[in-house]
Amino acid sequence: MSNTFSTSKNTTFYELLVSIKVGNDEFKNIPCKIYASNDYSERPFAVMNLLEVNSFSIAEHLEGEYSFDQFQTYKIKAKTIVRVNSDSLLPQISDFKHPVTFELYELEIINLIEQKIKHDYQSYIFMISNNTHLSPIVISNTNNDGSVSIKKSKLKEFVLTDKFRMIFDSKFKFINCNNGNLLRKSYLVALSDVDLKASNLETIKNTLLQSLDEILLLSSFFSRQRTICYGLEVTSKYLQLKYYRGNITKPDTENSLMAYSGIIHNQDFEGFVQEAYTQLQTSDSKQNIISALHATLPTENPSIESRFLYLFSSFEALVTSTKSNLNLSRSKFRPLKKILTNEIDKFFPEQDNQKKIHIKNKILELNKISFNDALTQFIQENSILINDLWPITQNETTPVDYPLSKIRNKLAHGESLPIEAIQPLTLAIEHLEKILQRTLVILLKCDLELTSLTRVNINIRNPEFYSFNEAEKKLTCIWK
Repeated sequence: MSNTFSTSKNTTFYELLVSIKVGNDEFKNIPCKIYASNDYSERPFAVMNLLEVNSFSIAEHLEGEYSFDQFQTYKIKAKTIVRVNSDSLLPQISDFKHPVTFELYELEIINLIEQKIKHDYQSYIFMISNNTHLSPIVISNTNNDGSVSIKKSKLKEFVLTDKFRMIFDSKFKFINCNNGNLLRKSYLVALSDVDLKASNLETIKNTLLQSLDEILLLSSFFSRQRTICYGLEVTSKYLQLKYYRGNITKPDTENSLMAYSGIIHNQDFEGFVQEAYTQLQTSDSKQNIISALHATLPTENPSIESRFLYLFSSFEALVTSTKSNLNLSRSKFRPLKKILTNEIDKFFPEQDNQKKIHIKNKILELNKISFNDALTQFIQENSILINDLWPITQNETTPVDYPLSKIRNKLAHGESLPIEAIQPLTLAIEHLEKILQRTLVILLKCDLELTSLTRVNINIRNPEFYSFNEAEKKLTCIWK
């Protein structure tokens, strides 16, 4: 979502009295104007007429209602509203004596028509940020009579559950240009026809929207294009619901490198995402996989240190989340702990009581698995193929001075980063990304050979990638 406000023709505003909940206090009948973009592309905001006595900077909840007539009523709710400085808006709301502007991080607008008639819930349209792999290919032709015919490639479709399916399609809108011409722009949507009551937004968020977010996360991973759902519209004969996800930032796809090649070819995309989604639902490490998927996505201008540590911690969480057979269960370790405690009591004389306590506190660590041992088991059990990449830990088969784990320790403890270290560390990050990407592809039961992550494909795209031995030697010289 954009953090800038606008009151253009693309914006609808609602004027009503609202109640606000701030902690244990509730303020009622506050004059309010709510501004919401018609295409959901900007974060909605509200301007309220507040007195100093009830002024606040953040609130948990906003709610209001008004009717056009006896047949049409608007119900408006918002969660988490935050006060912001926006002096440029004040001249437009001069009728408020004490105008204060707030950003709305979740906005729900329900338009009920003929409320006494039973609601017929039908069409769900989810607003999706651009993704070249999800969008159908569109070919338009101008006919002799001036009309325009549009043909689309096969639409991507995903099965979420036995009840829910999502179809991705391109819709079009026309924008008036300064020269008087009309500009046609396409935007991506996800469509679904399900029997869910739109008045219960929490049910939609916990079912359809949650599943859609997981599909979009996997799509982001395989396409290398961060993709999110930033709004929802439900329409039927008797109801219209608009939901603005102001707490989610819409990617700036127009200024990003959309041509960045994905992990898989477009013809394999639908099958990969569907298989990965199915595997994700049954994985014991689902939350760690989701976190790791987020870590692999392109981010804007992260520091070298933060990028490396984020990737490494995500990989480490995947490794350590796997149940190990190398340690003892609590019930089996308890008698061993008792034996060791008794032997320590016998070994130390009374005057060495502090030493005895220190050694006793270390007993539990005997049953903890080292990262190196957990990594070895994790790689073997899941057949993770990363032996051609920068070594993660130091052992007999990888005699290097600076494996990735040692770099992680240096950065985590605040080691200074001289300019000479930037180039080798950048290469180390690229290797760490490939390690995490390969691991996720394998954990999600997808065919690694069909991706761009194989050694052959990496070497074709980046011949300098496998010169990590030289980069590792540079770090050894820099961090002596």
